[in-house]
Amino acid sequence: MYVRWLLTYLISVLSTIVAYLLSPLLAMCVYKELRTDVVKRFDKQIKTFDRYYLWSVFNWFQTHDNACDEYFWGVYGDSDKVTVAEYDDSILLRYWYRIAWLTRNPAYGFGHTVLGFARDDSTIQTDSTWGNFKIRVWTNANGKQAFNVKGQFFISEEYYFDINIGWKPHKTFSRLMQADRLFSWPRKV
Repeated sequence: MYVRWLLTYLISVLSTIVAYLLSPLLAMCVYKELRTDVVKRFDKQIKTFDRYYLWSVFNWFQTHDNACDEYFWGVYGDSDKVTVAEYDDSILLRYWYRIAWLTRNPAYGFGHTVLGFARDDSTIQTDSTWGNFKIRVWTNANGKQAFNVKGQFFISEEYYFDINIGWKPHKTFSRLMQADRLFSWPRKV
């Protein structure tokens, strides 16, 4: 399972680079579809309205669980400084926030769908800890295994790297998603 992750890690890094490079083009390859969702921009109310999605041929580049305009509707980054009216009236703002989401979660659908690990009700999960790290191992009905190592590696009393490698559960999805945060910017405690 560790060799499989290392191979998928390299594929994930390559797909991330491709996603970053293609995001300005991908952000133009969208269609609208009605979506009912809990919307952060509207104080977590349930709303139904048009959202943008990548064309199906490119769906591995967007998040598997959300539309590619989530950066605006989920109020990420500086999107709280833009009103809904400004967003609706500006094709450039809509385009910019699609790029922002596609680069925030690059090739997320690929990490979930292609590089993910299938689990079901018969999958057994074993948890342990090692220092600041939580370690999980899943074994599915076919005897295949996946792991997750998540925690902080302190480089001083004030700064640490946040690490999350292997596969990770994501919401209530039946697949574990590729986790490839081997390196991160140092964070302050």
